[in-house]
Amino acid sequence: QYYSLGENRWKFADSWPPAGASEMDLFLASEGAGAAVGQGSLRSDGPMGNPDAYVVHPNGQGETAGKWGNVAAGPFQKTDQRADEAHALSYSTSPLGAPVDVTGPIALTLYAATSAIDTDWIAKLADVSPDGSSRLVATGYLRASHRALDGTRSEPLRPWHSHVATATGVPNEVYRYEIEIWPTSNVFAAGHRIRLDVTSMDLPNHEPPVFPAINTVMHDLEYPSVLRLSVLP
Repeated sequence: QYYSLGENRWKFADSWPPAGASEMDLFLASEGAGAAVGQGSLRSDGPMGNPDAYVVHPNGQGETAGKWGNVAAGPFQKTDQRADEAHALSYSTSPLGAPVDVTGPIALTLYAATSAIDTDWIAKLADVSPDGSSRLVATGYLRASHRALDGTRSEPLRPWHSHVATATGVPNEVYRYEIEIWPTSNVFAAGHRIRLDVTSMDLPNHEPPVFPAINTVMHDLEYPSVLRLSVLP
C-alpha cells in the first residue's frame, strides 16, 4: 500500500517497486552558465556541456526550510523549492507531453569535485508546475568522505554505503558519487517538469557543512552524471 503524490490517492501492489517498473535515465546537461534556477536540463539522449559550480557557506546562509520546521511548536513550511533553488544547481526536463509515474527507488550518479577536503552532496527531486512553483518530492544525502559502496548490499537504484571506511578526497579531484534519493511515488502530470536540484545545504533539515568550498558538477561524455528513476508504464 503506497500513496501516490500528484494523483493524491492510495494505490496497492504485490511488490515494491510494483510489477512493470523500469528504469528511466535522465542525464544532466547545461552550458555551464552558473548556479541559477532552471539553468540546466535533464535529457534522455545523454549528458552535455561544461561543468557547473556553486559556493558552499559553512554558516548555512542561502537556504530555507525545505520540508518542515524542526521545532514541534513551529508552523509547517511550504515545500516550494524556488528560494532554495536560487542557491543551488537545477536541472529540469522540458514540459512533459504525457504523465510520468515515478514509483520506486531513485538514485543519482554524480560526478563532482569540491575545493574542500570534504563536503556534503544533497539531491532534491522536485515537481515543477506550469506556474513555475517547484514542489519537493524526495531528497537524498551523501557526505563525500562516505562515498565507499558496499557492493554486496547495493541493489539497482539502491546504493548501499557502509559508512565504515571513510576517506577525504583530494581538493578539486573528480569523484563518482552514488546517492540514494528516498523511494517515493509521484505522478508528474502532463505540462509539468521533472527537476533535480544539487546543493550542499538544506536548513533546518541538515546541519551546514564544516568547510567553505566551491563545488563543481560534471556532465559530459567522460563524466556522465545521471538521474535514475523507477517508472511505471
